[in-house]
Amino acid sequence: MISVITATYNRAYSIINLYKSLLLQTNKKFEWVVIDDGSTDNTKETIKRIVDEKKVIVNYLYQTNSGKHIALNNGVKLANGELVFFVDSDDILTEHCIEFISEEWELIKNEKRIAGLSGNKAYLDRRLIGTTFDGLKVNANSFDFRYKLKVTGDKAEVFKKSIIEKYPFPQFSNEKFIPEALIFNRIANDGYILSWINEIIYLCEYRDDGLTKQGRNLFVNSWNGYSLYIREMLNYRSVPHVFKAKLLINYVIMSIKFKKKFKLFTIREEL
Repeated sequence: MISVITATYNRAYSIINLYKSLLLQTNKKFEWVVIDDGSTDNTKETIKRIVDEKKVIVNYLYQTNSGKHIALNNGVKLANGELVFFVDSDDILTEHCIEFISEEWELIKNEKRIAGLSGNKAYLDRRLIGTTFDGLKVNANSFDFRYKLKVTGDKAEVFKKSIIEKYPFPQFSNEKFIPEALIFNRIANDGYILSWINEIIYLCEYRDDGLTKQGRNLFVNSWNGYSLYIREMLNYRSVPHVFKAKLLINYVIMSIKFKKKFKLFTIREEL
């Protein structure tokens, strides 16, 4: 079974569209793990109605507003599936998504180095987000996929639960954001690879009130987590020096502009 994990905050108006896309799945072997990050709208009532309909398996947890990364940590703990799939509450899945993941996983699940697989993300009009690679499929770690194949844009990564549960998001007091790439990078750095498949399985839009559009504000308000992400990127041998230089320059500029401490060497994680 696949565990679709959704962290949500005040998204009752959009999460219903994700639910509708789950109802349309050609393969029903999945559960939906919804972590409500302290919503103050009618999210709780919306999910209750969905649970009462009994059309999909739903595991729902309400937590005090702590940030998406904490919600995802709790979602992984609740998940019962062999695979976990992070899906945002304002996005939807193509109707063959779960079937596609299940069939592709059967082909590779016994290969120890493979931590999961990934399809492409596209906008709602099916325009590809970012770029892709030539061919139908490639096995590679995240670093090689991004820097050697020069693939850009968000992808729809699906991970084996027994692996990703070893890589929880770190927590810092009074901070509510950690880049998901921090975890994906750690998995790749430990020698795991993904099967990247040239198929659109995930549709999304970047809303004005979403995390992606908040940009630098997220990093400024979660400076310890952002500093940790930058520090680790600078230490990875697989990351090209040119890219490291750009990250470092941007980090220094932000630290000066927003009067933040330079924390590349003085971070203490609070797990």
